[in-house]
Amino acid sequence: MYLKHIPMDGPQNFRDLGGFLTASGQVVAWNRLYRADGLSGLSEGDIAWFRRLNIRTIVDLRSTAEQAARPDRVPEGVRFCSRPMMREQGSGEQPGSASAFLQSLKVGYLAMIRDGAPLVGSAVNAVLDGLEQGAVVFHCTAGKDRTGVLAAVLLLLLGVSEEDITADYEVSYTYNARGVNRAVAQVPQLKPYLEQAGEDSVLHSNPKNIRAVLDELNAGTISGWMEAAGVSPERQSRLRRILLEPAGD
Repeated sequence: MYLKHIPMDGPQNFRDLGGFLTASGQVVAWNRLYRADGLSGLSEGDIAWFRRLNIRTIVDLRSTAEQAARPDRVPEGVRFCSRPMMREQGSGEQPGSASAFLQSLKVGYLAMIRDGAPLVGSAVNAVLDGLEQGAVVFHCTAGKDRTGVLAAVLLLLLGVSEEDITADYEVSYTYNARGVNRAVAQVPQLKPYLEQAGEDSVLHSNPKNIRAVLDELNAGTISGWMEAAGVSPERQSRLRRILLEPAGD
């Protein structure tokens, strides 16, 4: 079964990262690595999807405060792993913290890549550990910002083109629209606030934001950046072995 977008009741932005052609001529394997938005509202049907997809690990990129406020519904037999990808308010460390997002999404993304690199590296290592047990899903709240940065890092390591990485990021706005519309229907006064910033709104997945991340990573090498972030060359090779397969298989 090869489905790019998984039709769930709760999460609206639950997607398979498989199917991308890489520079080596290999393809990112299907049914192994997924990206998603919030998992607190999983229905029984959604739980059945977890079993069908053999998802064995959830990597939650949200802050501990977010996790406490809206905890994931973790299906039986699935391992939960908390790996916040931003330094939290009150930690005493501003670089890489949520405060960067108050300036713009682009500034927030770059803060994660620059000053928050060890947190991103920790999330990558958690993904690898999970992949050795079965399929993995990583997620944040909307499945766009923290999830989008981690997806970009992983896909770049695997050799996926910048065009495909950017397209994978952009589609979040489309898939999240249903959830946004549902929220506006429940709380109509949200609509002016959500629309006021246009394409620079936190709701949009403007390609310029993820391109800034790719430009930053490509200033050196993705392998070197990964190693500096705490992902050893050996573990990078293991990620490639698990997630890449010959085209046509």
